[in-house]
Amino acid sequence: MAQTVSNDALWEKLSEIDRKFEKFIVMQESQAAAQEQNENMPGLEKARDTIITEIRQQITLLDKHNDSNFGANRQNIEILNKNILSAIKHTREVNDQLKTYIESQKEDEKNHFNIKLFKVRKTSFVIAVLGLLVFLLIVFCMKQQNDYTLMANEYYKQMIAVEHLKGEIKDLKNINEISPGKKKK
Repeated sequence: MAQTVSNDALWEKLSEIDRKFEKFIVMQESQAAAQEQNENMPGLEKARDTIITEIRQQITLLDKHNDSNFGANRQNIEILNKNILSAIKHTREVNDQLKTYIESQKEDEKNHFNIKLFKVRKTSFVIAVLGLLVFLLIVFCMKQQNDYTLMANEYYKQMIAVEHLKGEIKDLKNINEISPGKKKK
């Protein structure tokens, strides 16, 4: 019976042995790697410990540096916030001023006479008309004063002429009083 073993069974047995052999090789390689790691472990642990201590030292230095700058950063942030708030307040004030200016411009448009070539403010027009009236009154008053002075001057000349004529009439009366006696002789 032993001689009647088929080729298929032999091949199966060989493949099982091959699998076991591959597992054994993998286990030996992993054990060799583990032994190498165990041999290198004290060096790795020392390196790891030195790296960890350096990292911790750097972290403490960064913490100290950050703590020293934290107060300055906080003050800068507060100043920046105040500046932003003042800028916002200033822009609101400017916007309010612009709104009042625009409203006054709208009111100014109501206060203009729109002539084809130019705009004239109603108040300027009223002032010009009143100025023209004052000018006309001044001219009229000056004419009245001139007419009055001319009439007064004429009256004064007439008074002088009347006085002169009265004087001549008196002289003529005196002469006539004196002369009539001579005629009677």
